[in-house]
Amino acid sequence: MVFLLSLLAVFILATISLIVALSVEVRKRKDALPITLPGMNLMINSTWNSLQVEHPTTITLQWKESEKAINVKLEAGAQLYNQLFMHRYSKYLYNNPPAPNHTAGVVPKLYDYEVVEIFIANDKNQYVEVELGPHQQWLCLLLDGQRKSFNQGEFLQLSVWNRIDGNKWIGEADIPLAYLPAKDTRVYEAMNPTPYGKYSSPDFHRLQYFVGFDPSLIIPDKYYDEFRPYLDSRYGDLWAGHY
Repeated sequence: MVFLLSLLAVFILATISLIVALSVEVRKRKDALPITLPGMNLMINSTWNSLQVEHPTTITLQWKESEKAINVKLEAGAQLYNQLFMHRYSKYLYNNPPAPNHTAGVVPKLYDYEVVEIFIANDKNQYVEVELGPHQQWLCLLLDGQRKSFNQGEFLQLSVWNRIDGNKWIGEADIPLAYLPAKDTRVYEAMNPTPYGKYSSPDFHRLQYFVGFDPSLIIPDKYYDEFRPYLDSRYGDLWAGHY
């Protein structure tokens, strides 16, 4: 009898161990699956002051798990090109003003030239400003409050790709999640223009025109934190002292 009870106990323990092992394996397999999120589709069809543009731009934001980044695609009057928070875009090239006399990489005051700009903010008016030029040039600024940049962008690198096809500029950039402040809830492009006639010149730091968005569309829940930004060992804590 004692032998049978011992054998039964061993069988039960072995079964429990097998169930635990299977659960762990299922979890591992689930974690290994690619993360697919709905993403966001945006349209820019007006200038900063609500005038219609001749070449509307479509923007798609999509999560890219391999880089922990966002995929941004821009397209203007042509087929939509695919693919971190990655930024992929196709845009009409005006070439006005001409390109800055600067090598590829970080360019101070790149906003004085032709660029694609994206602003992503939280409800504390903290935001990242990403500027992308058509000649492998970029600038990433971190701001804590309106116009209050606490970096000059010189150390924030991007993986970018550009091609100019006639008057069409096609490009791609990977925007690391670590560049974003905590609890991102608002995004801004000229898709949210100011009322016609209200201002005499553009100012893309008018935070009242940033519109809300659902971050779960482009950022997986396991990386989204309401209280602190995503910490990536490749970049460190870029927002230290600002949350």
